[in-house]
Amino acid sequence: WSSLREQAASLALALDVDSDHISVAGLRTIAERLGNLRGDAASDGFWDWMAESALTDLSVEPSPITRLQALVATFAQVTGPESLEPDLSIAGGMAYLSLLRVPGASRSW
Repeated sequence: WSSLREQAASLALALDVDSDHISVAGLRTIAERLGNLRGDAASDGFWDWMAESALTDLSVEPSPITRLQALVATFAQVTGPESLEPDLSIAGGMAYLSLLRVPGASRSW
């Protein structure tokens, strides 16, 4: 038990990826739009779309990453311990929680 509490045993996500293109306003918009997805038809279509390739170059088969995986990676990037912008981190967390609240989210995890 004590080893679980030690900092050396903790998990950390340190991505060396530029996040300057991600804004607080953009993340808040995502959270708001995800919050508006209610009802089976809308959410079913959303999850089908999120399961598609995140790559615009469809010559790569099979796709290495889905839109859902890319979005979750983006949220992790801005909310991780290396985030220097608290507002960005909070907005990323809000957007992630909004994603989890979309009907049908449980089948994607």
